[in-house]
Amino acid sequence: MEDCEKLRLALQEAESKIKRFEEIIALLPGHVYWKDLKGVILGCNNQQAIDAGYKSSQEMIGHTDYEMPWREDADFLRKIDAEVVRTGNTQLVEEKSKTIDGKEAIWLSRKAPLRNEQGNIEGVMGISLDITELKQAQENEKLALQKAIAAEEEMKRALLLFSGMQSHDLRTPLAAINMAAQLLARDLPSLVLAYEAAQKKVESDLPQFSPRILSFLKEVGSDILESVHAANEYISSSLQSITGAMNGDGILQEDKKVNCDSRYLLQRIVRNYPYKEISLRDKVYLSTSQYFNFKGNEIFFNRLVENLIKNAFEQIELKGRGEIFINCAQENQLNLIKIKDTAGGVTQEIIDKLLGGIKSSKQGGTGIGLSSAKQIMQGMNGDIKAYLVDGDCIEFVLSFPKI
Repeated sequence: MEDCEKLRLALQEAESKIKRFEEIIALLPGHVYWKDLKGVILGCNNQQAIDAGYKSSQEMIGHTDYEMPWREDADFLRKIDAEVVRTGNTQLVEEKSKTIDGKEAIWLSRKAPLRNEQGNIEGVMGISLDITELKQAQENEKLALQKAIAAEEEMKRALLLFSGMQSHDLRTPLAAINMAAQLLARDLPSLVLAYEAAQKKVESDLPQFSPRILSFLKEVGSDILESVHAANEYISSSLQSITGAMNGDGILQEDKKVNCDSRYLLQRIVRNYPYKEISLRDKVYLSTSQYFNFKGNEIFFNRLVENLIKNAFEQIELKGRGEIFINCAQENQLNLIKIKDTAGGVTQEIIDKLLGGIKSSKQGGTGIGLSSAKQIMQGMNGDIKAYLVDGDCIEFVLSFPKI
């Protein structure tokens, strides 16, 4: 009797564990199921049964995939099950099926061989998780990426088209200016010489021009021609840079960089800068005693320095005072060009905001010039920084590696 009681208690305990195990299986998320070698369902969790249209997992037992809402995909499912049985290996696959309401679903299924106590395969067990929303999100992300790429390509084409049109529109008036400048360069020096000769021989009411103006008139035609040439070169360089940037090559390619003479370039920039008044030329002080050579692009360098001079003159005009000082220097294994204006009124807060983006402290300004200056200097393997000097003045320092 004692042995019978022990057996009864052992059976109760086993039944309790089995029931507990079945309860856990029934409550697991996704689909949990096991089948025999013929694909007959031996058991499953509640969610599997509900999605198949049954009230409980017990109602599914004894049926096959061919009797389920996903019967159209039953051949594919049986093929995977057969592969698991044949190889004895676990399979991780994506499976499509329909639920009882006819909706398409995508499942990530992990299927493994179901073995008996002797280790022989007697079926397949699987766990399938619904990844429909995840796959849809991935598809949406893929479509969004494709749209973004298409929009970027369209923008590139539009920008190139616009740049080409703008270049054409700019070159047309430049051609007319170039023609007029050729006439000035050819004939104006002779007219100046004739005027000087007449002034010496005849005391009359001839207009009086200063030697400085006469010197300017002799050179103005050549200066205009040089400026037109520089403008055309800048347009060509800009188009090349835009194309290079579109292809991910950066605004300045290494094979496009040339050896540049800082003294020659700075002297030419100061001489040819389009001053509002000739007298403003006297407000620019240039020292190139420590000049150097660097690898870069003359056109972009000219535009960068001209933009800094322009900004300085705007502040001088706004404050009603100030001068511009430009000099070359060598410090800490770097070649430097320093450009300072003494208009004043600058704070460290203003300095901190410069060169960091497209914001500008100027009314109606975009700040794009200073941001572009940073890109241009980096394209020439250099850098540009702004410093507060002499109390409330600003100084831009262009640094170049020594070559």
